[in-house]
Amino acid sequence: YRSYQGEKRDLMGKIALTPRFKWFGRFSRPTAGSIRSFISRAKADGAVPLVATLRHQGKQCNPRYRAGGRAEDRRTKRWFKDFARGIGSSRVIIAFEPDSVGTIECLAKSRRKARVAVLRYGIDQLAKLPNATVYIEATAAD
Repeated sequence: YRSYQGEKRDLMGKIALTPRFKWFGRFSRPTAGSIRSFISRAKADGAVPLVATLRHQGKQCNPRYRAGGRAEDRRTKRWFKDFARGIGSSRVIIAFEPDSVGTIECLAKSRRKARVAVLRYGIDQLAKLPNATVYIEATAAD
């Protein structure tokens, strides 16, 4: 934005200086290549890459909702491991699972401990990354 002048520069500066997170989640398959590609583009612009994960299944909120059960838990753990592998030693800031902690009560009581265990697994995977800062959202947007 530095090449612009006057009002155009001010507008471009607002856009350039507003942090934006790239979201990865159940809607994306985090291959090492796709994550590294995003990180490389962000670094080329002189920024610390901002990424957010949203892997949890939060499609319903009722006493019978199982969020995919144990099979989904296994897929989510594998997803977290692949995601961490893609980041590797890159410097990133990660917003971890916004709304996930705050929506645990939306699950059937029999699934709540499993959700906490899966979230803990994800945090453990990301905490091993040497240059990552992990922000854990502890509520829900609603």
